[in-house]
Amino acid sequence: MPNTKNYSTRLRVLDRCLRSGHAYTGNELTAFINEALDLRGEPKITSRTTLMDDLLNIENEYHTTIIRKKRGRQMTYYYEDPDFSVFSQDLSEDDF
Repeated sequence: MPNTKNYSTRLRVLDRCLRSGHAYTGNELTAFINEALDLRGEPKITSRTTLMDDLLNIENEYHTTIIRKKRGRQMTYYYEDPDFSVFSQDLSEDDF
């Protein structure tokens, strides 16, 4: 898991956006994240790499698939399973 203070805020925002059923661009996701971070008084993200790393981390850590689809010149992102949420995962034996 990324070792930053605002990762939990970014994860919460990404999860909400990715499961909405709407395909968001990277710029839109970054804007939503930065809005939430601004409300909490935390520094905004400025690196595209931060967003891409967060998306890969969600896929790897929570064993889900994020669909990447080209729309014009930009890539859009959404969960393959719109009912999936990182916050509704059952605990495994390793989590106890």
